[in-house]
Amino acid sequence: TVSAGLAAAVCGRSTYAGFAGNIDRISLVGCGTALHACMTAKSAIERFARIPCDLNIASEFHIGHPVMNAKTMVVLISQS
Repeated sequence: TVSAGLAAAVCGRSTYAGFAGNIDRISLVGCGTALHACMTAKSAIERFARIPCDLNIASEFHIGHPVMNAKTMVVLISQS
């Protein structure tokens, strides 16, 4: 797919599967309506990709101390 090809190109991976194989957790960040989009994404990602996700309110993301490592993918969602 286009998305898989874009992800592979951006990350320098030859395949999307190689890229996704290096992720053990996804942190979704949004506020307001974008947070609702994060909730929907969390449900779909955990159901179909079987990768655990956590939700973060954008306005509080910098003051919280989310647990992340090199295998954590952070997705920032904005409606702007």
